[in-house]
Amino acid sequence: MKGGGLFSILAVLFVGWVFIASSDEERLIRACKPTQWIGGFATSIVDLTAPKYSSTVDGWIDSLEYSCQYMLWRLFYENAWLEQQDKMEQNMYRAIENEKEKSRNGKKMHD
Repeated sequence: MKGGGLFSILAVLFVGWVFIASSDEERLIRACKPTQWIGGFATSIVDLTAPKYSSTVDGWIDSLEYSCQYMLWRLFYENAWLEQQDKMEQNMYRAIENEKEKSRNGKKMHD
């Protein structure tokens, strides 16, 4: 088997592992795991060769992992989230208007 075939099999297994996650949040975490794996390796190399830069590299890796999760969230979930927020806002305004209407009708009945 050629190296490209092995890489393809590993890529398919990775994608399957990401998609069998039980929640959207878990999918985002799993999809960005390679940044954590590579980051752990890079941090180990820096710890061995230039320990004074270790905390800087840790910060970069954390930022990279967050960036990965944020980018994927925006790509796959942001539109649904924005639609949900709009619906919640519309429902809130309707409820406020209904309360105002009830209070106006109540005043007319008591006058």
